[in-house]
Amino acid sequence: MPIKPMNIGEYDQIPDDEDVTPMGRSSSTSNTGRSYQCIGISVAVLLILAGIGYTSINFAANNSNTTIQLFQTSMGRNDVRLSLMTASNMVDLGLDIGSLSFGNTKCQLPLSSESNADCGLSKRPLSSLLVNSASKYQSIIGFGGAFTEATAINFNKIPTDVQKRVIDMYFGKNGIGLSLGRIHINSCDFSIESYSFDDIKDDFDLQYFDTEVTHDNAFIIPLILYAMEVAEDSGRPLRILASPWSPPAWMKKPVNGSKSSMLGSATPGGLKDDPRVKASWALYISKFITAYKRKGVPVWAITPQNEPEFPAPWEACAYNSTLERDFIGGYLGPTLDAHHPEVLILAYDHNKDHLLEWAETILGSDYKKYVDGMAFHWYGGDYRVTDGTYGYDAVNATHHFAPDKILLASEGCNCPGVNIDDWLRAERLAHDVMFDLQNYAQGWIDWNLLVDYTGGPNHLNNMCDAAVITTEDFSNIHVQPKYFYFGHISKYVPPGSVRISSSIVGDFSYDENIDPNVQGNIEVLMYQCEKSSRQMWRLNMDNRTIELITPSSDAWNHPNGDEFRTTRLCVAKGVDPKRGVLRLVDCTYSDPYTHFIAVELNAFSQIVDQASGLCVSMEEGVLEPGAVLKLATCKTPSDDEAPYAAAASQSFIFDGSTGEIRASANNAICMTAGWPFLNAVAFWDNVKKQTIVVISNEASVPTPIVLMDATLSKSHGQLGFMIDARSMETLVY
Repeated sequence: MPIKPMNIGEYDQIPDDEDVTPMGRSSSTSNTGRSYQCIGISVAVLLILAGIGYTSINFAANNSNTTIQLFQTSMGRNDVRLSLMTASNMVDLGLDIGSLSFGNTKCQLPLSSESNADCGLSKRPLSSLLVNSASKYQSIIGFGGAFTEATAINFNKIPTDVQKRVIDMYFGKNGIGLSLGRIHINSCDFSIESYSFDDIKDDFDLQYFDTEVTHDNAFIIPLILYAMEVAEDSGRPLRILASPWSPPAWMKKPVNGSKSSMLGSATPGGLKDDPRVKASWALYISKFITAYKRKGVPVWAITPQNEPEFPAPWEACAYNSTLERDFIGGYLGPTLDAHHPEVLILAYDHNKDHLLEWAETILGSDYKKYVDGMAFHWYGGDYRVTDGTYGYDAVNATHHFAPDKILLASEGCNCPGVNIDDWLRAERLAHDVMFDLQNYAQGWIDWNLLVDYTGGPNHLNNMCDAAVITTEDFSNIHVQPKYFYFGHISKYVPPGSVRISSSIVGDFSYDENIDPNVQGNIEVLMYQCEKSSRQMWRLNMDNRTIELITPSSDAWNHPNGDEFRTTRLCVAKGVDPKRGVLRLVDCTYSDPYTHFIAVELNAFSQIVDQASGLCVSMEEGVLEPGAVLKLATCKTPSDDEAPYAAAASQSFIFDGSTGEIRASANNAICMTAGWPFLNAVAFWDNVKKQTIVVISNEASVPTPIVLMDATLSKSHGQLGFMIDARSMETLVY
């Protein structure tokens, strides 16, 4: 039965894993069965997590009496808010599970309409999820947020009891388990003004460096120390990543003939071309690390520069990959080796689409000995709608280029401004975290931990959203949906856990009535076929476009207005000359930047763009989920250069009855608007000896899922459960 909705801004403790999970459980199977825990949360409007005990759901099982525990709250169920589900009220809500449950050995994968009756769900389509803990990948460092000056100032303004609530929510035993924190060296845009710790011109030896870091003592350092204490008590000690936005003004080149400033940057390099300045800046960073350590805040890692490709109007200092490589190799690396050899250097720290290029320059040089890994951000260039949607191919390729180096997502936030209870922003964060982790990232750091109701303060008015915001009078806080979505991962995937193999394939029965929930400028790629409206296309031979059959209805498609209307989306050439991936564009657009694919299918099953004579191609011959689609020179079996492989990357099958465009060489992957509705990523907790599976559903309909664990299914059968519409679940067993 539903629980009483919580008041706006109210928060109680989230039940801790240790309260519900048997300790010391062996990873091996036994004849006594196994307890599974299913926590499903998709937060309704204005909903805050409430501290409630777990209720068991008992289903008949073929070989064991298994207890299933489930939380669920759906975006579309305002009357069901964090209800503790029972078998009866799940059926009442239409979330029937049938007889499929733990211990069911009749259900066989891959699923088919013929086998569904044996699974206990009759003719209902099933999504399938495969997990294999024997296949292990990267270890997890942790998840976190940023201790900006804005966060610290806002924190200082809220009442003491609310302060405690915020810290407990993020770092406490019953919170979402954050274990990483990011800080800025000197000021950033989320400061109330520009500042540094040595403004004395040409003080190359830094005799006047403020070793007390006085400015940060007011609010920033006390907040970090508070969080560190609580995080330590919770068993997840806090690690600090430090990043500079700008050196002191006297170290920088002037911009456009004006005097040097911490704001803005000359390009391609903002730092003066003076060895004394470069050596002094490296020493400055080292002194900052020393000062913070003396204050009780040891720095775990640094990045040489925040967003080095962006000469922002706020604090900035541009580098290209060569300049950063040379600064690390000639100055920063040797300086930290001498004074702080324990501190890691993570290079780059900018948008992931250029990550591989920077890795090849820096990690492909002799200076790689100083660099422990690469940091990257989630932003999408000129379009805010593409933040947190792309570049995963670059993350994956960077791992394979330098498999021994760390990959860390160091910043991501929703801008502009604050949108109260924005569900799409929560989904976007979850999507980015999950896809980064699937492509070898070892952690993910959110931006501001706390902003005010406007999204600040920010001394350049670059306002952004956060997981927690203050009320207008600072008397309380409001928790956004993204807090809970992030917590589905950060709370249950502890540092030291390992990503394991997982694969989910949805089945949405070619339902054209399901809103694709995608936006213009989102990329078009190849993903596992799930019979969904994100994979159903119309080849319009009148104007030769590739168009989604189902228009998308989302206000984000119309950045110049707040109207919520239907948008027809067509496939167009990418606008980023370095990336060039196919993208979605409003079919009615007509401007110099929009090049729709003028499609023609030729005798070799190639999709030819008649305007350019190029073919739609899976880049670099990748024939797996996530393959990037671009326009490339058409290859046919008559060409001399690797004809079969080249043709395979350009050969597609269009099914006019379903609208699917499948790869001929791998008919399990389909052309997809963005990414599939269903996504899952799994981990193995080495301490608790348990598996964690995180699942998201961006579709506007629920779907039943059958899970087969390769290490358990022979003795325990399959697990049946259901994920609600526009929701997220975490399964622990």
